[in-house]
Amino acid sequence: MAQHHWFVGLSLLGTLLLPLEAPAQERDGCFFITGSGSTLDLGHLCEGQTPEEILDAARSQQRSPSTATTAEGSFEIPINRRLANVPAVNVTFNGRTYEMLFDTGASGTVITQRMAAELGVIPEGRAFVNTASQRNVPIDLGRVATIEVGGLQQNNTVVAIAGPELDMGLLGQDIFGAYDVTIRANVIELQAR
Repeated sequence: MAQHHWFVGLSLLGTLLLPLEAPAQERDGCFFITGSGSTLDLGHLCEGQTPEEILDAARSQQRSPSTATTAEGSFEIPINRRLANVPAVNVTFNGRTYEMLFDTGASGTVITQRMAAELGVIPEGRAFVNTASQRNVPIDLGRVATIEVGGLQQNNTVVAIAGPELDMGLLGQDIFGAYDVTIRANVIELQAR
């Protein structure tokens, strides 16, 4: 199983998948410098790889994790219902439709274990997430051929596969982040920037 190096955090309702791309390091080792300047040792994530190999893998992921087939225009996504005031919408993966939360706080899309099994998503790597109560929780990453919502389609997309505690998937910014989002009473409007 290939190891992808991602920094991941959980919002209250969603998972943030942030691909790693780092500038040249001033010191050896695998580490992350926080916004406050503290250094976190990430050696356990980088075992057996040189810094150059890690950066090459991260850059490769950023260049080709997905290909949007629709990059312009505007789209309307009907809202099915709201859960804790978060819109639930229909999202189609590889031709199969699932209800998911439209999570503006998640930078990456998260599918449930049931969805992964039904879609035949095979874990290709692993990310580590931080939640409000836990740090460095492992989560599997896989790939889906197509994701479609409200006419917006994206191909060959990396998704996170949640643990058993999540029973509804989360649609994240990796799908709609290039659009201005307006959430109305019964519809979500996406407008190309």
